[in-house]
This record gives sequence, C-alpha cells and structure tokens, in this order.
Amino acid sequence: MVYIIKNEVISRNLSNESLNKINILLVDRNWVYLIEHSQEALAGFQREFVKLPEVLGCYHMTGVFDFLLLIAISDMDDYNVLLMTKLSKLPDVGNMQSFFVLSVAKEGTAFPLIL
Repeated sequence: MVYIIKNEVISRNLSNESLNKINILLVDRNWVYLIEHSQEALAGFQREFVKLPEVLGCYHMTGVFDFLLLIAISDMDDYNVLLMTKLSKLPDVGNMQSFFVLSVAKEGTAFPLIL
C-alpha cells in the first residue's frame, strides 16, 4: 500500500513520522485465534481480512494464536468501530487480543548481508 499526501509519497514501510502525516496515531498488533482450522476456514479468513484497509499486515503464526494482524487506526474510537463492525465478523474468529504500541525503540526492514 502506498499513501500519497500533498504530492509526497509515503512508502509501504511506514515510520511513526509517516503514520502521523496520515492521521494514524495507534498501531495495534492483534492476535487472532480461529475456532475452525480447516483449509477452508484458513482460506476464508485470509480472503476476508485482505479487504480491510486498516490491516497493514497479516502473519500466519505457530503457537497459541493463528494470525497476527498489524492494524493502523487514528484513535481508540476508530479501533472500537473496526473491532465491532469488521474484525469480530471475520469468518471463524474465536478470540482476539490487542496489543497497542506505546513507543518504538527500533524498527526497520534492512537485513544485514553476510558475504
């Protein structure tokens, strides 16, 4: 996803500064546990969550939860609306837990190359 604001392009690697420019003040890491784990249920969940522009990333996980969603919203009211009207209605969602970022100590996507 690429955002364009006043002729400035903000790439898909959004920093806190970039998020503030587009009125995104809260970033949520949301763990999702599905009640059904069939191939159809997993595919159905993935097919539906990609339609939500607030979801910046989704990771299929091992462990206690099935998916980790990276969600960007402008405030807690917007999160509540997203949770009640969209996230909770995704197919086979059994449990969700939200973890909001208070601050970022380090963030990046660069990978050191070992030659």
